[in-house]
Amino acid sequence: MPQGAVFSRRIALSAGVASLAALFSSCAGLPSNDRVTQHSSTLGAKDSKTSPARASGPLTGATPEAIIEGFIRAGVDSIENYAVARQYLSTSYSQRWNPIGTTRVYRNTVQARVDEGGSSSEPSESTYHVRFQQTATVNSQGLTSTFPEAQTETQDFKLVKEDGQWRISSCPDGLWLDGSEFERVFSPYRLYFYDRSFRYAVPDIRWFPHIENYFDLLVRTLMSGPASYLKGVAFSALTDSMTLDEARLVNNQDATVRLTGERLDDSRLARIREQIVHGLSNFSGLEKTEVYYNGALIPEQAPNGYTPVSLTLSVPDRTVAITANGQMVARDNYMSSSGEQMLLRGVSQLSAPAMSYSGDMFACLANDAGSLYTVYQGTARRVWQGSNLTAPTFDAYGWVWVADAEGTVRAFKPNSEDAQERERGVDIGMSWPRNLSFTSINVSHDSARIAVVASTEGASAVIISGVVRDDAGKPLNLTEMVRLSSSVVPRNARWAGDQSVVVVNVKNGESEVISLSGEETKLDRLDGVMSVSTADNTSNIIAHRSDGSCYVLEERGWTRLDTLLHEISYAG
Repeated sequence: MPQGAVFSRRIALSAGVASLAALFSSCAGLPSNDRVTQHSSTLGAKDSKTSPARASGPLTGATPEAIIEGFIRAGVDSIENYAVARQYLSTSYSQRWNPIGTTRVYRNTVQARVDEGGSSSEPSESTYHVRFQQTATVNSQGLTSTFPEAQTETQDFKLVKEDGQWRISSCPDGLWLDGSEFERVFSPYRLYFYDRSFRYAVPDIRWFPHIENYFDLLVRTLMSGPASYLKGVAFSALTDSMTLDEARLVNNQDATVRLTGERLDDSRLARIREQIVHGLSNFSGLEKTEVYYNGALIPEQAPNGYTPVSLTLSVPDRTVAITANGQMVARDNYMSSSGEQMLLRGVSQLSAPAMSYSGDMFACLANDAGSLYTVYQGTARRVWQGSNLTAPTFDAYGWVWVADAEGTVRAFKPNSEDAQERERGVDIGMSWPRNLSFTSINVSHDSARIAVVASTEGASAVIISGVVRDDAGKPLNLTEMVRLSSSVVPRNARWAGDQSVVVVNVKNGESEVISLSGEETKLDRLDGVMSVSTADNTSNIIAHRSDGSCYVLEERGWTRLDTLLHEISYAG
């Protein structure tokens, strides 16, 4: 991302995770920020030698309230399996308590109140009701949930006296972290799963604590499968039916994984190794990776006929645009007319041009966004008439997607031999509320997810959802709604790579990049911006203004392109 063109605003948990969801008022039909990572951090490769924070043990003669507070604060220190936190626990309970359970993020202070109904005749035992203003949770698989407003939660802590000192004999598993401490203790990690065709790696971002066996936790999470909104969309080569015998880093340089399970063919074994190697891309300084299955080393060399999945997705340089006289054209270089291909003319009010990743299928709107046209091998078809159609978006399987004002989402395949798919399209199933209207839809390059700007009751939000397909890649339905936070009131949203979304507000010219890790990067304001087009990452962003001009984001900010073309768009 060009640094001179932006200012970056990190959402700090100390401000309250609830503020992320509170950016929008609560409206019927719009989900809360649930089941998706929404905390700020950088997703670069991490040093495998990261040191955890340190905490202090209990003081002699500490009160029950001080023991509870000290135990909670000791959750920042994961050294030797949270050895300091265990000092606050009774001898018997210290070995039963599991810190890798639910992590609760809270704000303000912790309030501990003794149970007045307890027996006063037994001064060596006591129960305390501990109240928290909970703003988020992270489960054992690194999946987070944030709440529109802080929720008051009360948990019971039982204390006993051992050798004259108060210790906790019972409490819920997991950790409690003040919002300001969260990023000292947790970091986001990219896990990668596969799409149904094993063509693309689908990223799934999780949050894990800085613990000594973090690599073991990462591999076990791969075995558990993707986040709920990616169920039926993305798949793991590792499964929970396997047994993980070992997952460790030797000298912080060499990774060793040992799995056992049912007999698998060489191709599946190669996928297991590849998926683990993809997960190791989170770390720097690693030199060697060895993965064993049923005692045998999975070779680094894949079997014949095996197609590896790359983490780097490329978008062709070829673009599509609308000329000054209203024709749709494709160019190999948008700044040169050399190699220009005329695609569609003679139709009024062409807008929102789109091109497939293969570069041979095209689509656009016409007649004031009331008609959708597709073009393939010189044949143009009007395939849909409606009102307020969204800008078309192609997925990697050659399907072009559009939504209408009534909330119907439909996909067409211009090169299909099936007339239904080619000319009438297929309606995409969804179990979403029917009172939503869509102003923008865009399918990610890996084609596993869709970003939607949905509105209801005067409020709008950016929503992502998984795309369920059949074995041939035909889209069938969308999964649950997962809401992304944005400081920009959204009108359009466009994927920039597979881990970031560019959000545009057409009313005031504001735009920003939202990472799935929760980082929000505000772009320079551009008055009149209507939409953007992106290539494979946030380094290639073209903005379209209402006057027809196009701007490219450079290090010094938005720069107007010296061209008469309108709405220059990359594939997708």
